Amino acid sequence: MTMTRGRLVVLGGLSLYLFVFGFACGVVCDRIQADRERTVVLQRYDEAVQQWHSFLMTAERRAETHTADGAALQEVR
Repeated sequence: MTMTRGRLVVLGGLSLYLFVFGFACGVVCDRIQADRERTVVLQRYDEAVQQWHSFLMTAERRAETHTADGAALQEVR
């Protein structure tokens, strides 16, 4: 069975289309997975920042209390 030039062009175009479509699907799946992982990391980072700010606010309150009472400032660790 001989293939005509038109048939070869159609098969070549279809093969290229399927290759590009498969590649694009792979890229989309990879981006979705990366976004999920990034979201988890950013949530942990946000929680750590909130804890740090809470610690700093507590330290500032203690320093203000000691200063208002006339007590010596103490280093908070």
